[in-house]
Amino acid sequence: MVELVRAGRTPEELAKEFQPSAQSIRTWVRQADSPAEYERRHALKNTQTLDYAAA
Repeated sequence: MVELVRAGRTPEELAKEFQPSAQSIRTWVRQADSPAEYERRHALKNTQTLDYAAA
């Protein structure tokens, strides 16, 4: 599941397909990441959101 999220699938679409909640999937991804990796992903997501909002 974690690898599917890392490959680009969203927790919401995986939740519909496999039945665990999207929040559970997000938790698994967070737990699988090292603290540095989690911060990098979180910073990248925020940057992408800001870029989209500026467009």
